Amino acid sequence: MKQTKLEIQKALAEDATVYEYDSIYEEMQKKKEENNPKLLLGKDRKPKYIHNLLKAVEIRKKEQ
Repeated sequence: MKQTKLEIQKALAEDATVYEYDSIYEEMQKKKEENNPKLLLGKDRKPKYIHNLLKAVEIRKKEQ
C-alpha cells in the first residue's frame, strides 16, 4: 500500500494529468465533433439499403 502511494506520487510529480482520463477523453471527443464535417453541416443520416429491401419485397409479392 505504501509502495503504491509512492508510485502514484512519483507519477503525479512527473505529469499532473496522468490520472485525468475522463477529462482528456472528453476533450478528444469534442475535437472530433468539431472537425466532423457531417455534424457541422447538419446532414441527417439517411438509410442506405432500405430502398433495395423494399424493392425486393415488391418483386417477391409479384412473383407469388
